[in-house]
Amino acid sequence: MTMHTLKWYKENFGVSPVALGLPFVEKKNPYYSSGSPMKLWEEEDVLPFKSDVGIAKHQVRKAAGTKAYQTRKTNLIKWFESVKSEDPRVHEITHRLWEIGTQIRELHALKAICRGDGYDDYENEHCTLCCERTDHQNRLRDERAVLFQELIIVCGKDKRTIQLARKYCREKA
Repeated sequence: MTMHTLKWYKENFGVSPVALGLPFVEKKNPYYSSGSPMKLWEEEDVLPFKSDVGIAKHQVRKAAGTKAYQTRKTNLIKWFESVKSEDPRVHEITHRLWEIGTQIRELHALKAICRGDGYDDYENEHCTLCCERTDHQNRLRDERAVLFQELIIVCGKDKRTIQLARKYCREKA
């Protein structure tokens, strides 16, 4: 008894068991414990409906999606690099955001070392030093929020677009 997900059937059989109205089994999500259960269909139930045309259509759609993703990524990188080169303030802000992120991660790591393995009361701080580090992290987060608001105004794009462009530029490097 071999069972697969909807995505697997669309990719390998070219059909949707949901559209066919086939019965499914729900299993605990192995990837996200708090996620909804996975729906699985038996391969023998779906096999009679296998479609070579459906598989070909799926491959075309998948290729189109990949191409669209690459185009969007390329365009965002070009846009963000041009904005950074045109306005030195954008470069200053992005550099400071990178520094803030690094500092926040370092403070978090120091707090984890200070607490040790057995510490599990994250409602309260471990010691005075941890309290100071948390206060410093909060000040950095506030600064980051202000800088992002300025970046949104300067770039004329929403936060999500800017974050995505920054991510793609980091991946490119």
